[in-house]
Amino acid sequence: MCITHLDQQDYVFVLLIGFCIFAAGTVAAWLTGVCAVLYQNAHRRSSEDEGEDEYGQRVEVSRRIFQRGMESGHDGFPQLI
Repeated sequence: MCITHLDQQDYVFVLLIGFCIFAAGTVAAWLTGVCAVLYQNAHRRSSEDEGEDEYGQRVEVSRRIFQRGMESGHDGFPQLI
């Protein structure tokens, strides 16, 4: 015996369940992304101390990306090295 007639209450239930599954998937994906970023940052910080290239040669690691305008002879704008 099959029930082929659905009431309004049944449609609301299906809609709410669908929304809850969508929201749970979105939160799970967001948490996974946050965990991946935190792991990458921790891994990068721990590997910066090593400072070796792919052949095992010691490499000097510098965190400086921009030069100040006074050092490079330009007006106050940072210059990419």
